[in-house]
Amino acid sequence: MSNNIDFAYERMKREINKKWTPKPEWEDEHPILATLLIIAVLLFNPVSLFIIGCFSVLCVILGALL
Repeated sequence: MSNNIDFAYERMKREINKKWTPKPEWEDEHPILATLLIIAVLLFNPVSLFIIGCFSVLCVILGALL
């Protein structure tokens, strides 16, 4: 019985979240633009830039040694 109540509660929470989490209109109209925006945010955050910079410096050093 408790399992059914838990399932119903989780389903109700999901339905409420769907209704109250607005989705930007342009995301439906331009899915490629939305994907590019997500990639840009992930690629150009400070941590990613630091990792890319370290990798570039490492490549330059290895290239100079070889």
